[in-house]
Amino acid sequence: VAPEPAAARQRYLPSSIGLSVLVPPRAQHLGVRASWGDYRLRSASPEEWVRLDRAETIVLDLTQANGKAREVDVPASDGLRIAFLARPVGALAGEAGVPPGARTVSVFIVNRRTPAPDGRKDEAFAFQVKIEVQGQFLPGRICAAWRVRTGTSALATCNIAMPASSPSATTSPPTLLL
Repeated sequence: VAPEPAAARQRYLPSSIGLSVLVPPRAQHLGVRASWGDYRLRSASPEEWVRLDRAETIVLDLTQANGKAREVDVPASDGLRIAFLARPVGALAGEAGVPPGARTVSVFIVNRRTPAPDGRKDEAFAFQVKIEVQGQFLPGRICAAWRVRTGTSALATCNIAMPASSPSATTSPPTLLL
């Protein structure tokens, strides 16, 4: 059976997932565990795929992300990256009960894999992406919409496929607003 022709209109799917947390002024590092599934064709038949469960852990240096977005490679991922940004909470911090010097840290997994040809395009996607961030967080500041495993760990899960990013794609990554 021949593959179907490509759609006339290109459709863009999310190519990142992330969250934001509040950290105290003394926080210097966050641990990020990224996990996802890769699918590879098992044979020449487009119906036989094998899933490869993947996970990597990265330590982010928050002192390198003050006010400027940074990206680091996810090891052995073939193009997934962790993007992060730390910014001061600002003038309204006191009114919100946030200590002076506290920062908002946004962390995203971004798929920067090279898009694959149509018959194998799913090989460039990352499926069932999960991001776990560990570090020092301000107590009581993690939104109830996300599961909290311990006092220092927020867990976000998203069961969507993240296709390889496209230079013309404009998507707003999902963010946990605190």
